[in-house]
Amino acid sequence: MLIPIPVTVFAAAAVILFFNVILGFQIPYTLSRIIITALTFVFLYGFFTVVIFSTINEHRLRGHKENTYIEIYDKNLIISQFVQTAIINKSIRTYKRLWVADIKTIDDIIVKKHTVVFKIKAEYFNDDALFLAYEKSEDGFHFKMWMPPDAGKKVSSFEITDHYTDSERIAQRIFLVAGNIRARDARRERFRKEMLERAKNAPRSTYLKDRVQPKRRPRY
Repeated sequence: MLIPIPVTVFAAAAVILFFNVILGFQIPYTLSRIIITALTFVFLYGFFTVVIFSTINEHRLRGHKENTYIEIYDKNLIISQFVQTAIINKSIRTYKRLWVADIKTIDDIIVKKHTVVFKIKAEYFNDDALFLAYEKSEDGFHFKMWMPPDAGKKVSSFEITDHYTDSERIAQRIFLVAGNIRARDARRERFRKEMLERAKNAPRSTYLKDRVQPKRRPRY
């Protein structure tokens, strides 16, 4: 509040000086006080507006920094986007949207002017960021907290706000990883079929005595 006071006084003095000296008008004392009061109100209003919006923007920037990202983990494509920060029961709560999908099932990614459309089957969540916290381990992706079976919503495509520097490059990276995983799975499937075919065509003993030969006893 101390910042706008000198500015207010200076502006009021400049207005009064402009009318008194330059235009040659004599402003009454009462009118001078009204001018000073009005200018003080304007500057205080502007000051508090800037403070409020700065605080809101700071929370939004922090929320996006922590909760807006695209991540590839193993076979999972994880997309998270910050929604809002709210005060509930005197505590600050952060909400976000989360999509989890099998990256190799990606069909298309359409980058528009302000949005990005993902054509992929995914599981969609919209809840408190604390409830949607997850961890990655050897067993794969799973939430830290227990989630009911119907917590997520199945979607075949979705659209997100483009908060990223180079969405085209991100899309290329996703397609590259998806192609590598598809190729790896195809090689594994071919190897599995080849091993099954070899096992199927391998010669087998007909009789039990051919498969199990008793040990010969020594003559002595």
